[in-house]
Amino acid sequence: MEVSDEGNTTSRVFRGSVKVQVVGDGRQDGVVLRENESARVEKGEGGPRLVMPGKVGDPLTFVRQLVRPPRVLDLLDIVAGGNGMGWGRERGIDPSTGMEDPVFAARDRGGDRQYRPVGWHKLIDGVFMPDGKAGPVQLDSAGHTFAGFPGTDGRVFGSIWARAAEVKPNDRRAEIINNWVYAMGPGKQFMPDHRGLLGLSPNVGITFNLEAMRRAHPGTVPSRFRAVAGLADARRVFAEHGQDPDRLPASVAADLWVFVDGRLKFKRLQLRPESGTLKVDVELAPGDRFLTLAVTDGGDKIVADWFVLGDPVLEMVSTLSENQE
Repeated sequence: MEVSDEGNTTSRVFRGSVKVQVVGDGRQDGVVLRENESARVEKGEGGPRLVMPGKVGDPLTFVRQLVRPPRVLDLLDIVAGGNGMGWGRERGIDPSTGMEDPVFAARDRGGDRQYRPVGWHKLIDGVFMPDGKAGPVQLDSAGHTFAGFPGTDGRVFGSIWARAAEVKPNDRRAEIINNWVYAMGPGKQFMPDHRGLLGLSPNVGITFNLEAMRRAHPGTVPSRFRAVAGLADARRVFAEHGQDPDRLPASVAADLWVFVDGRLKFKRLQLRPESGTLKVDVELAPGDRFLTLAVTDGGDKIVADWFVLGDPVLEMVSTLSENQE
């Protein structure tokens, strides 16, 4: 609706319908405007009068997008149950069932190596536990599979976990083993944007639904996946807390895999704590449906494979014109 300096009003309808009612001197004139119609109410000596419907005019003259489209979607917030626009943390997912984990599960988990849909969250398609010995592994609900994973023991320790950037100090030594995502310390080297850490202890996979994200955030599409990958140094942490680092393997390693609609887009094998940090940057096309992240144990089982993705986000690009934004 527009109001002129003289007090005349013009109503324009772009979608749906609007009833314009003129009330005065016992008269009640009105008209129902439908899509692409307009009407004007003018002041006059005999009172306001209704000018019958006309064309709606140029829609780009008007701002109709009141909320600016998101520039990034935060995958930590999504794993914690959010829509990617908030700062949800300290929650996770059971990689063996796809169910929510309200607390970090400090135990080994095994499964039947089946793809598990995550029905409680529309932005997460499913989870799985990769094991090349079991044959091709299903990556998403569309049925894409991958036959190149190494053989693993089919087990994972703990949850797929969204950890906050700031961790309260805790000197309980049991935390070193039971909750490695906190025992690893600040982990600042993995999160330059100070968003937080996605804990992915091998052997685990999670698939995000890009198509659902486009529906949830109209006017934008995911264009890139970005994160900082690496392994925290468990031996150093054990030594700092007075534990015997020789209880751990002399060397640990993990493999990172990134797929888009079943196509392998990024692979890095034998990542170790001494490898430092690794920037992950994967381009996404407007029509891509699924982003899959998987971590395997590098051939040395899962002991002390403290693998994290820091600041994991999807960069979003707008599909709207500048006037619509």
